[in-house]
Amino acid sequence: MNWKITTIICLIAFFIVFFGRIVGANIVSNKLISYLYMNETEKFDQLRRSKLASTFISRFNLRYIDFSKAMMEADEKQIENSVSELEKLPLNINQRSIIYTRCFYYYLSAENYHDAKKYYQKNYDLDPDKYNPEMDMLYDIYIKKGSRYLDELIEEYQKADEENKAKLAAMLSKIYENMNDKTKAEEYLEIAAQYIEKMSEQAQKDKESTDEQ
Repeated sequence: MNWKITTIICLIAFFIVFFGRIVGANIVSNKLISYLYMNETEKFDQLRRSKLASTFISRFNLRYIDFSKAMMEADEKQIENSVSELEKLPLNINQRSIIYTRCFYYYLSAENYHDAKKYYQKNYDLDPDKYNPEMDMLYDIYIKKGSRYLDELIEEYQKADEENKAKLAAMLSKIYENMNDKTKAEEYLEIAAQYIEKMSEQAQKDKESTDEQ
């Protein structure tokens, strides 16, 4: 056979296999994610354990999906198991940072400050020179119980739109609590609650408007 024809056939075969794997990976990944968000646990577990999943999806992506499932189910034991499995893989700094950052925010929202502190430190150790202003602020307020961001947050709060005022008011309430200023803490907590209620009412109105269309 002419070597040019042989080369062309080999290239065609390569691209068929290569792009076939990409398409297959996208289809299987999308199905897993869909089952996850639709809370179809049985279908998710069946596909996750299948040869189809292990053939088309990389080990990192499979374990990351497991990690996401554990977070959605608020299963802290399984979260830790998933992180351990992920850490066995040859991860780059960005992949590790994504995992540790998600863990930090999850445990912070769950008020598990011990584990939030652990993952803040893990993320910091990846690159001590890299500055993450939001994580540092939350770490200072909720874990160190500090007040160094008080002036900055007051300024932000005054300039913020309504969507952000609730979050900023809640953070200011926590700072005043750290400072043992109960009056200010309760004042900003009430403000945060009012904005949250207002946004909930607006979201309900938007939903009703969409349903009518």
